[in-house]
Parts: sequence; structure tokens; C-alpha cells
Amino acid sequence: NSETFTGRGLAISGIIMGSLAIVILPIIGLLAAIVFSNFVVAKITANEVMAQRTLTYLSRSAENYKSENNGKFPQRSEDLKNTNPDYQPPSYYCGQSISGYDYACAVNVNGYTFRAEPTLKQSTGTKIFTIKNGGSLLVEDIYSKDE
Repeated sequence: NSETFTGRGLAISGIIMGSLAIVILPIIGLLAAIVFSNFVVAKITANEVMAQRTLTYLSRSAENYKSENNGKFPQRSEDLKNTNPDYQPPSYYCGQSISGYDYACAVNVNGYTFRAEPTLKQSTGTKIFTIKNGGSLLVEDIYSKDE
């Protein structure tokens, strides 16, 4: 009783597995792309929310300073952190890049302008935020700007 191994079963299983790989791998790739893009959108949204909250905090700090200093804003943004009480958060934002946004601050005794711009446009944020005297937040979509 002699058995001959021809490899036919192995060849059939190879064809089946190869066919499955051709069908399944693009689906896995597509799902991975969807998950990654959702992660990027969530990160951009988190960065933008952080930027808005930071600017609101800076504005409130300047407004509080004004109310306690005879109606005058500080001469420099650094003055917000050298007061009692301290009007600045522990990490000083002006001139810094934090959570995907660059912060710029212009302060004088007559008013202030705080601005947050994405460090990498369209990667860390899609909006530019500006807040001025009185605390009105201006939102500018970077897609509407000519680069």
C-alpha cells in the first residue's frame, strides 16, 4: 500500500490563503486609515478647545488685573504673572508653543490682544483664535486664508 504525496492539497490551501489575503488586506488597510484619520480629527479638536480655553483664561486674567488696578491693563503680559494674586496659570503661555498652538500676547495699559495660531496648520489645528479687550473671541478658519 504505497501513498504518493503530490502536494495538491498544499497548493489548493496556498491559493485559498493568497486569495483571502488579497481580499482582506485592503479592508484592514481601509479600516486603519479611518481609525487614524478619526484620531487626527480628535487631536485637532482637543488642541482647538485648549487654545480657546487658554485665551479665555488670559483674557479673564487681564480683565481681573484691570479691575484691581484703577482700570488699567498691565504694561506687559509678564506683569500678569508677577502680581498678587498671580493672574497667570503655572505654565506661562505668551510666546510659547503648547498643545499644537503658538501663543502671542500684546498687552499695554489700554488693552490686550491674545492670539493662538496652529503650530502646524491643518495638522495641529485648523483655526486661528484671537481675543481682545472685553473677552470677545474671534475665530478664523485657516482654510479661508490665502497662504
